Amino acid sequence: SSSSSSSSSSSISLTATTYSHTTSLVPRCSSKCLTKMGQRGKWVQDWDFARNHGQYPLPRVIPDGPMALKTHGLFQPTPQEAPFPWPTSWKWVDDDSDSDGDHGDVCQLTSHVQRMNRLQDQCDLLWNQLNVRRIAFYGDSLTESQYKSFVNLFGGNSIELSSSSTSSSSTFIVNATLVCSTNSSRSSSAATSRGDEQQQKHKNNIPIFVQRDQGGQAYKHSNRTMYKLDHSLESFITMDGTSSSSSSSSLERVLVVFNIGAHYHNLTWYKEDMQTLLQSLKDMKRPQDLYIFRTTSPGHYNCNPTNPKEFNWTRGTRDVPLSSIDELDLQGLDARLYNWDMFQYYNAYTKQVVKEWNEMTAQKKPIMHVLDVYNMTALRRDGHSATGKDCLHYQAPGPVDWWNHLLFAYLQELSRDLSVKDVWNCIP
Repeated sequence: SSSSSSSSSSSISLTATTYSHTTSLVPRCSSKCLTKMGQRGKWVQDWDFARNHGQYPLPRVIPDGPMALKTHGLFQPTPQEAPFPWPTSWKWVDDDSDSDGDHGDVCQLTSHVQRMNRLQDQCDLLWNQLNVRRIAFYGDSLTESQYKSFVNLFGGNSIELSSSSTSSSSTFIVNATLVCSTNSSRSSSAATSRGDEQQQKHKNNIPIFVQRDQGGQAYKHSNRTMYKLDHSLESFITMDGTSSSSSSSSLERVLVVFNIGAHYHNLTWYKEDMQTLLQSLKDMKRPQDLYIFRTTSPGHYNCNPTNPKEFNWTRGTRDVPLSSIDELDLQGLDARLYNWDMFQYYNAYTKQVVKEWNEMTAQKKPIMHVLDVYNMTALRRDGHSATGKDCLHYQAPGPVDWWNHLLFAYLQELSRDLSVKDVWNCIP
């Protein structure tokens, strides 16, 4: 794949005229890496990768909570055995057989991570290449974990946390702002006569919103809560007032990462709420936006440490990821209690219904992309929150960071496709 720095000049022209003309003619994406990265491969321990890409930049945006500080937050590095927390030492290596014949590239997620390590590359991808002006995360506690990972990966020098809305009339709260500095060439008449150009830096702020949805059930026998898009999310998405019929010269995009699944114990209810999500997005009439659904990954029964009170937290956990999906145990007590075995069926339905949804030719209907994290995360029996009870959530930094690595790799591949085709979106 070409790096983002080499493709920054080929950003997409999202004019209203072009956009309205192509709403019913969405082409298929060419890059096969969109659906192959993270699917087949293995976790390989690499301490150099852990040093260069596995740690959060300081100052950390969202620090560990009280429980984490009393457990894995007590970790003390040892130069020879564990110079960094063990869960950060694993990198994902895609199978070499998963290559993109159209581009002649091997779909290596890790290669994208190494290329997209600079803030400038990430900001260029979001702001210049994809026209992203706002970012939202909407789902359950796992989605909240992805949001925390997202802002922590950028670091405190690039993320500004906020507890107030952007204006007195707003009905939502901006949780954070990604501050991107971009260079632009400005030349005065005198400078032009000398052949000089003045480089000026502009700060471009991308508001970030996160909210928990209320769909599903906490436990098998709990009452069901109906899923809906909260009004505050809808306000955040539509705050610029543009739709596909807008007469503005350029359409701003909102990048939204959705997920449901972990709080569901009934496939029928899951299907109904997925349909509700898709219909709600259609009703907003914003097909210019980038909507991504992240699949749901299962927990791991009896994860370590099983006796946290007696565990040596300064040494940290030293577990090894599974080598094959066949080793995943979905028959344990926790798996049955929380229906982790159902997640694969939820994901399969999601991929099928999204495929059918995207192939419909109705005007003003958004495209939904799927970020499939199930296979690579299912192998991460290591690195859980490690309280002896929570075998679904993960330590941070750790495995959840790879959801955002995959997100940026996906966006980079998507951007390349869109710039080549000169279109606003494509069907994966």
